[in-house]
Amino acid sequence: MKICLIGALSGDPDEGYRNVTGRLSHHLAPSHEVLPLDGQDVHTPGFWHRLRGFDPEVVHCISAPTVRSFILLRAARSLCQGHPSCVLSALHPHGLSLLGSPWFQRLGPPLAPDLVLTQSRQAGDLLARARMRTAYLPHGVDLTKFAPVSPAQKAALRAQYGLPEDRFVLLHVGHLKPDRGLAVLKQVQAEVPACQVVVAGGSRFRADPGAVERLRQAGCIVWHRYFARIEELYQMADGYIFPPGTTLFLPLTILEAMACDLPVITHGFDGVSLFLEKHEGVTIVEDGQGYAGAVRGLMERQEEHVGTRQMVLPYDWDLVAGEVSALYTGLREEMQ
Repeated sequence: MKICLIGALSGDPDEGYRNVTGRLSHHLAPSHEVLPLDGQDVHTPGFWHRLRGFDPEVVHCISAPTVRSFILLRAARSLCQGHPSCVLSALHPHGLSLLGSPWFQRLGPPLAPDLVLTQSRQAGDLLARARMRTAYLPHGVDLTKFAPVSPAQKAALRAQYGLPEDRFVLLHVGHLKPDRGLAVLKQVQAEVPACQVVVAGGSRFRADPGAVERLRQAGCIVWHRYFARIEELYQMADGYIFPPGTTLFLPLTILEAMACDLPVITHGFDGVSLFLEKHEGVTIVEDGQGYAGAVRGLMERQEEHVGTRQMVLPYDWDLVAGEVSALYTGLREEMQ
């Protein structure tokens, strides 16, 4: 099958949209002819020339539920001679307020793709109200790359990155932006000084200098650069933390941390409550004030093996790509 994937192709390969687009393309390629196109190029003639020349059977846009993404897929369907099936992966709450607006409920159906994949019940309900067909599907995770290591390897990684071997290392991987709840990490470090909070921010977005300085003043270790071997950060940590903030419905880094068998403390994001069953290794905190207590509890139980990796085995990228491929096939069969 000829599939055109439209998403983020530039920047750090481990960044959210870029990660999903790249990994899905890689895992679909053995069974399909895949053309990845960078959504940033949508305003260039070359983008549309390549799309029309490829004449795909499926056009899949990996984005948020925005007017731009709906119009893009509508235009792709009109341009391609083969009348492709159109799929939108709505991964982010950006645009969520649009879905609930009265005008979208009236005008949405003419723009509807054949299928919208999401990880949010709220988004799914709003899309259904606009008479759009939806399905819930998680991200995949690379279970070979993200895997636990031995105590000796963990100690070696601590030494390599200059971290103390005898402290409880609590990791967060994410953008250093004001809307990412970084104040919670500062609070945890201040209230639980026995732990060492490590914050690793990618290089795609400019860091908020004030937030970084406040984190460092509180005692957090902050890195702002691209890590080619990002898995090593998880492998040297004792736990993973994700504060409340604006991010994907199902943060990729939570799945990566669990693949490395780390216990997780997180806000109850839509995708977390939808795809991750209640488990002693995943602590959901709805109130930002509750994080410090959750960290103390985690440190008290740190000798216990919680087995979070088992929870994400169904989300191996090969399995998720297989589900996506089956959805494509179903859409094409309906058009025959």
